Amino acid sequence: MDTILYFAFTAAYILLLVWALAKQKSWNFMSFICLVLIGLIYDNGLIAIGKFIGEGPVLENLSLLRFWSHAFLTPMLVLFSWGALNRAGIGWVKKKSGFSCSDNLCFGIGRNRNCFGNMGIGIGNRRAIWRIAVCIG
Repeated sequence: MDTILYFAFTAAYILLLVWALAKQKSWNFMSFICLVLIGLIYDNGLIAIGKFIGEGPVLENLSLLRFWSHAFLTPMLVLFSWGALNRAGIGWVKKKSGFSCSDNLCFGIGRNRNCFGNMGIGIGNRRAIWRIAVCIG
């Protein structure tokens, strides 16, 4: 049952990405949603086909990109939100401090989600990365 749901989510995210790209007139901060959607398509698609791949090093290696996309693409939602608020005409967003706040929040979330360097874990230690990425993803 879960596999069917993840295939459905993947299809829905693909449709959302196509719709977002079709409606995109200019590339601005609201365009960051396309990056997030690409990450969601990969994430849910990999979960959906994971049952067919089976447990093992192949799925683990494919999942590394999933974990990195969570660390780097999820914070982009902050920049998308800033663009949406700016387009809606919210006053405090138009100030320089509003952008600086959202920019710092985005990169702060990304830095905190990417805790590999803080724990001194190298890329070669895949089991430790797997455990950490499951916790933060």
